[in-house]
Amino acid sequence: MNIKRLLVAGIVGAGKSSFVQTVGEMGTISTEQLATDETAALKPTTTVALDFSRVSLPTGIVHVYGTPGQARFSFMWELLLQRAHLLLVLVPVHRPTDFVQSQQIIGFIQQRSPISPVIGFTHTDHTNALPPSTVLSALGYTTEPLPQVVTVNPLDRASVLNALALVIDGVCNGC
Repeated sequence: MNIKRLLVAGIVGAGKSSFVQTVGEMGTISTEQLATDETAALKPTTTVALDFSRVSLPTGIVHVYGTPGQARFSFMWELLLQRAHLLLVLVPVHRPTDFVQSQQIIGFIQQRSPISPVIGFTHTDHTNALPPSTVLSALGYTTEPLPQVVTVNPLDRASVLNALALVIDGVCNGC
């Protein structure tokens, strides 16, 4: 049986937990707790260890892991990266003040994994959403090669499955 592990990373409020919940076929394991720091200004709860779900695809089973968004939980990023086959970093394109944090997470991943992350743009329907070229530039991608990018609505199953297919096809070439 072919099992791949997808790590979904990103800043607080990027849509990681929603992505994991939306794609899951058999429920989700979640470590959501009340937010006790500046995260509470964005949302009442936050992931403190990981989120987990799984999905069966024609190419095999994908175990989907969502990371916490705060840097203080980077030890979980490190642990989850160790066995990841596929990487997706969600970036909320309507919050330019948080692009530096997104860039730091991408850098953390790139320093520790030979796998290039796919960048997933979320919140693209927001009135303050910035165009992809502006976001990529703000993330430090100003020259070729540019990363693989997908627009994803973490609350929409079809959108999440489309993003998952792109990550699998683009990174694994259908593995």
